[in-house]
Amino acid sequence: MSTKEMGPGSRRDTLDDHFVDYNWRKIMVLPSTLYRKADVPVAQREEHVTGFLAFNDTLPDADVIAWTGMVCAWEESPFVKPNLGQIPSRRRLQDAVRLEMAREEEAQLQENLTNFIHEDVLPSQLISQGLELGDH
Repeated sequence: MSTKEMGPGSRRDTLDDHFVDYNWRKIMVLPSTLYRKADVPVAQREEHVTGFLAFNDTLPDADVIAWTGMVCAWEESPFVKPNLGQIPSRRRLQDAVRLEMAREEEAQLQENLTNFIHEDVLPSQLISQGLELGDH
């Protein structure tokens, strides 16, 4: 029997029964669905932890300690400290990288630690040109 042939009260009751039944069936399969979907990330956790620890071992201890301190400070007061996950604008980031590389190259030149790829082209120039090519 279709709900078209029913009175308004019967129609509401029938539709309500169908919706409640659908929601009940959906809730009953929810634990198995969540378990199935959580199975893959749990299995991959060990791989990601191992990769993180290997990467972390390559970083200088001073940088790891400084970064950990900044993260802890941000977690304690997220509205006061700068957000470490917020990416600065691309232009400002490139300028900061170029400045830091120029300072490093200057220090290497003063200490005669020139292990550059080409004698006429500095590494910062190669990277800057690569960044500009990537923009186009």
